[in-house]
Amino acid sequence: MILPGGADWNLVRSAGVVHLWARYTLQIDSGPLVMITTEVWATQDDETMMRVFSGQPVDRDDSYCHTHPVMRVT
Repeated sequence: MILPGGADWNLVRSAGVVHLWARYTLQIDSGPLVMITTEVWATQDDETMMRVFSGQPVDRDDSYCHTHPVMRVT
């Protein structure tokens, strides 16, 4: 279960560069907590971004996305 209190920040920079940073906590059924931080860098043109935001399909060749999740168990 994802616990309350997580958040994410999305910054759209010039030239279609998007930086997303998210942090949240997951509680595993057996009790341990998993703190998850995810950082994403993506690039795409304005037309592709409008398709993404409107839920339309996007050709993989029209964008680039690098995701870096970090998980810590407590």
